[in-house]
Amino acid sequence: MNTRCRVVDSAGVMYWGDVGVNNFDRIETANLDGSGRSILKIETIGHYYAFAYNDGNLYFTDYSYAYVRCHLTYTGS
Repeated sequence: MNTRCRVVDSAGVMYWGDVGVNNFDRIETANLDGSGRSILKIETIGHYYAFAYNDGNLYFTDYSYAYVRCHLTYTGS
Protein backbone atom coordinates (compact mmCIF):
# COMPACT_ATOMS: atom_id res chain seq x y z
CA MET A 1 0.00 0.00 0.00
CA ASN A 2 1.08 3.54 -0.69
CA THR A 3 -0.96 5.84 1.57
CA ARG A 4 -1.01 9.40 0.23
CA CYS A 5 -3.42 11.27 2.48
CA ARG A 6 -5.30 10.98 5.74
CA VAL A 7 -8.00 12.90 7.61
CA VAL A 8 -10.04 12.33 10.80
CA ASP A 9 -13.56 13.73 11.25
CA SER A 10 -14.97 15.14 14.49
CA ALA A 11 -16.61 11.78 15.36
CA GLY A 12 -13.22 10.01 15.34
CA VAL A 13 -13.58 8.30 11.98
CA MET A 14 -10.46 8.28 9.83
CA TYR A 15 -10.28 8.28 6.04
CA TRP A 16 -7.22 7.54 3.92
CA GLY A 17 -6.29 7.01 0.31
CA ASP A 18 -4.13 4.15 -0.97
CA VAL A 19 -2.53 4.53 -4.37
CA GLY A 20 -1.77 1.61 -6.66
CA VAL A 21 -3.34 -1.31 -4.79
CA ASN A 22 -3.64 -3.98 -7.51
CA ASN A 23 -3.65 -1.15 -10.10
CA PHE A 24 -6.53 0.62 -8.34
CA ASP A 25 -6.65 3.67 -6.10
CA ARG A 26 -9.05 3.47 -3.20
CA ILE A 27 -10.43 5.46 -0.28
CA GLU A 28 -10.87 3.55 2.97
CA THR A 29 -12.39 4.41 6.32
CA ALA A 30 -12.27 3.02 9.88
CA ASN A 31 -12.81 4.08 13.46
CA LEU A 32 -9.72 5.23 15.34
CA ASP A 33 -9.56 1.90 17.18
CA GLY A 34 -9.38 0.07 13.81
CA SER A 35 -12.92 -1.28 13.91
CA GLY A 36 -15.45 -0.71 11.15
CA ARG A 37 -12.92 -0.71 8.33
CA SER A 38 -14.43 -0.47 4.85
CA ILE A 39 -13.67 0.73 1.33
CA LEU A 40 -15.62 3.83 0.26
CA LYS A 41 -14.39 4.24 -3.30
CA ILE A 42 -12.24 2.37 -5.83
CA GLU A 43 -11.00 3.90 -9.08
CA THR A 44 -8.67 2.90 -11.87
CA ILE A 45 -7.67 6.45 -12.83
CA GLY A 46 -5.98 9.28 -11.01
CA HIS A 47 -4.14 9.45 -7.71
CA TYR A 48 -5.42 10.92 -4.45
CA TYR A 49 -3.23 13.72 -3.13
CA ALA A 50 -5.02 15.49 -0.26
CA PHE A 51 -8.20 15.05 1.79
CA ALA A 52 -10.40 17.49 3.71
CA TYR A 53 -13.53 16.68 5.70
CA ASN A 54 -16.30 19.20 6.32
CA ASP A 55 -19.96 18.86 7.27
CA GLY A 56 -20.38 15.22 6.21
CA ASN A 57 -18.44 15.52 2.97
CA LEU A 58 -15.02 14.12 2.16
CA TYR A 59 -13.23 16.31 -0.39
CA PHE A 60 -10.19 15.06 -2.22
CA THR A 61 -7.78 16.28 -4.84
CA ASP A 62 -6.30 14.27 -7.63
CA TYR A 63 -2.79 15.17 -8.76
CA SER A 64 -3.11 13.39 -12.10
CA TYR A 65 -6.09 15.46 -13.24
CA ALA A 66 -5.73 18.59 -11.05
CA TYR A 67 -9.26 18.87 -9.66
CA VAL A 68 -11.15 18.70 -6.36
CA ARG A 69 -13.86 16.07 -5.94
CA CYS A 70 -16.38 15.30 -3.21
CA HIS A 71 -17.64 12.03 -1.75
CA LEU A 72 -20.71 12.22 0.50
CA THR A 73 -19.98 10.19 3.61
CA TYR A 74 -22.89 11.06 5.91
CA THR A 75 -26.53 10.68 4.89
CA GLY A 76 -28.18 11.68 8.16
CA SER A 77 -29.81 8.29 8.66
